[in-house]
Amino acid sequence: MQLTLEPDILPSRAEMERACLAHDASFDGLFFVAVKTTGVFCRPSCPAKPLLKNVEFFPSIRACCEAGYRPCKRCRPLESRGALPDFARQLIENEAISPAEVGVSESKARSFFLTRFGMSFSSFRRAQKMARAWTQLKNGDALEDAIWDNGYDSHSGFREAFRQTFGRSVGQIAQTHFVAVELVETPTGAWLVGATDGGICFFEPCDKSPMSAHLEF
Repeated sequence: MQLTLEPDILPSRAEMERACLAHDASFDGLFFVAVKTTGVFCRPSCPAKPLLKNVEFFPSIRACCEAGYRPCKRCRPLESRGALPDFARQLIENEAISPAEVGVSESKARSFFLTRFGMSFSSFRRAQKMARAWTQLKNGDALEDAIWDNGYDSHSGFREAFRQTFGRSVGQIAQTHFVAVELVETPTGAWLVGATDGGICFFEPCDKSPMSAHLEF
C-alpha cells in the first residue's frame, strides 16, 4: 500500500536530506524527492544526485503529481517495489530461456526471486506452468495437451503437481471456481485486483509482492 503521510508528520528536512544523500532505501515510500530543475520526482534511494537546494519533499505520489512533477525514469517511483532488472524481466516474460542465457547464475536468479517474490526461481517457473495448465483445462483443452505443453512427461507426475498446487484433482476443475488475482501498479500505489469470468470482483490497496495467483472462493 502506498503510505501517505501528512506534511506535519514527515521526517525532518535534515533527516530527509541525509536519506537523499545516502540513497537510503529504508525511506522509500515515507517521502518523495522532487527536483525543481528537472521537474521529476524520485525515491530517496534514487541514484541521481540533485543539489539539495533544488529539491523539495512530498509525502505521497499524488502530492508530487499535483505539484506538476513527473516520475523519474531511473528509480520508477510509481512501481511499488521498484523496476525489475533486465534479467528478471526476461526470465518472467520468456519461459523458454534459462538464467545463463540472460547472463546470471542459477544462485543469483534464485536469490532474487526469493527476495522479490518469496519463492525460488524454479518454484516460480513451476507456478507459471501450473497456471497455464489450469487455464488450458478450464478452457476445455485436452488433458494430454496441458501435460505435454507444460513439460510434463507423465500423467501421474502432472496430476500430482496439479493437486499439490491447487488442492484439487484435475477431474474436479470443471466444478471449481477461482478468482484470478494480480497486483497492479498505479499512481496511488499498488492495488490488488481480482476477477472471475464475469469481470472484476474486488479492487483494493495491497502491499504484497507483485505476483499473479489463483485463489478459490
